Amino acid sequence: MYMKLKNYIKDHILLMDGAMGTYYQQLQEHKEEIAEIANFSEPELVLRIHKDYLEAGADIIRTNTFAINSVVLPNYKQDSREQLLRLACRIAKQAVSEEKERTGRDCFVAADIGPVSGAKERTEEEILAEYFRMCDVFLEEEMEIFWLETFPSTDYVPQILAYIKEKAPESFCSVSFCINKNGFTTAGQKAEKLLFSEAVAQADAVGFNCGIGSVHLKSVLAKCKLPKDCFVLAAPNAGYAEAFSSRAAFLNSAGYFGDNMAQIAELGVDILGGCCGTMPSFIREMKKKISGKIEGQRISRKEYQKSQEDSLEQQKSGQRENSFKEKLLRAEKVIAVELDPPFNADGAKLLSCAETLSRYPVDVLTFADSPMGRSRADSTLTALHISRQTGLQVIPHLSCRDRNVIAMRSLLLGAHMNGLRNLLIVTGDPVPGDDRKTVTGVFDYNSIRFMKYVSEMNGELFPEDGFFFGGALNYNYPNGEKVAERMEKKMAAGCSFFLTQPIFSDTDVERIAWLRERTGAKILAGILPPVSLKNASFIRNEMAGMNVPDEIMARYHADMTREEGEAAGAEIAKELMEKLDPYVDGYYFMLPFNRVSLIERIFSRK
Repeated sequence: MYMKLKNYIKDHILLMDGAMGTYYQQLQEHKEEIAEIANFSEPELVLRIHKDYLEAGADIIRTNTFAINSVVLPNYKQDSREQLLRLACRIAKQAVSEEKERTGRDCFVAADIGPVSGAKERTEEEILAEYFRMCDVFLEEEMEIFWLETFPSTDYVPQILAYIKEKAPESFCSVSFCINKNGFTTAGQKAEKLLFSEAVAQADAVGFNCGIGSVHLKSVLAKCKLPKDCFVLAAPNAGYAEAFSSRAAFLNSAGYFGDNMAQIAELGVDILGGCCGTMPSFIREMKKKISGKIEGQRISRKEYQKSQEDSLEQQKSGQRENSFKEKLLRAEKVIAVELDPPFNADGAKLLSCAETLSRYPVDVLTFADSPMGRSRADSTLTALHISRQTGLQVIPHLSCRDRNVIAMRSLLLGAHMNGLRNLLIVTGDPVPGDDRKTVTGVFDYNSIRFMKYVSEMNGELFPEDGFFFGGALNYNYPNGEKVAERMEKKMAAGCSFFLTQPIFSDTDVERIAWLRERTGAKILAGILPPVSLKNASFIRNEMAGMNVPDEIMARYHADMTREEGEAAGAEIAKELMEKLDPYVDGYYFMLPFNRVSLIERIFSRK
């Protein structure tokens, strides 16, 4: 089957089917039921849909299995989901067999695998295990063609491809990604880069489906170089859905779709089909208007990588100076100080604090992003304001809690436009319990996934002048190895440094030393000097994960003056810095109540 399909595509454009789900909703009466369940409840209708697409001219159909996973069908046990997969394979094969009897035409069936999305609470190993079990079921059903469709990123793709190819070396594997009108996935990966990614090196075909209409996919593909190492696939939506009688309706005509697909074929694309909204009439129009196979200009993956390297060299001259980054990379100790943005719009006091800090050996100011879920002035806008007024380097914290990926991307584009280059990416504290009835956390991403997204943006939009970003380090978890593994995942996602939670004890210092040795990470040790007994008690009892030992508590008493409290905090900070000095790359000061006078005391020569 592998060679038969490859030989066919070499000489012909392979036409795929359209949207099973859309057509199913049009034909059946129970509007709330998803198409995949019909493998149980209405197999004759699923068979009819496959046959309608084949009769319209499709050379290959996809099994009705896109959404058969534990996330979309949580009420179906694994055995039931596997039975749905098996039934789908048999129904699709029956449709192809009947088409052969009817016309004598050889057609193909692809095992359709959709993304296991919305599974953020599960581990990578658990998600991969579910993908692998799907593949096993398809292989047991003697499927030889696999299509991974609508993937939002390359996550899990190389592992799935490797698994299939190891078990069935002669299988044909296709991967298609969901992109927007600008040619990017929701993970920030660019269309052209995906075509040449090492993550899809084992795929026989790579391309795009869903998320975009035919006219915009045509525009995206026209700007892309196409790979010669694999076939290229295009399966756009019928257009863009509009609400109509409480349902999503695609209003673009089949003729319009067919015209655009014919122009996509002229770019040299090998496999054409449809996604959401594309009925059999769309496939029929596409078949009528595509004249034949066109050989477009292609380059190899190796040639593409070389062209990217050459482009990077040409852009080096435009790189913006980043003194914080350069000092850290030179292995010099850096000093970061966190200032809290105000609860109101009055930035005068904050600016005064920043101006005071500019007189001391402070390399960068950081600004938290509404910590503890309590709204403050926006961290990024505040950072830009302070940087413009003082000339200091800044690092706004960027939390995944409050913005969806559209807002996050827009914020980053605007921040870069305004000269911001440093970020601290954090998942973010949850919304306080008493607010959850009216305020919702977004959490489209956790910190690691968003780091990957920013890395993609750096590579595509500003490869030589991108964001230099770090992450938070909660070193206090009991399992140090798990902490180290999470650090390594962040580093693999592009994280260049870590700011730790406050350090108070010798045990904390030992843990930081071990993590530094274990990971090789650049670490800025968190220093939070208490300024009074009340402040120390609050940190110890109200701030999760803060281990303030008895010996520090004993250095404060209830009737201390402000000056005495700050002096005690400064001495504690100096002692911790001395202990940490061999193991860290700098210090990250969190000043209670923005007490910048502490910095003067800490760096005083007296």
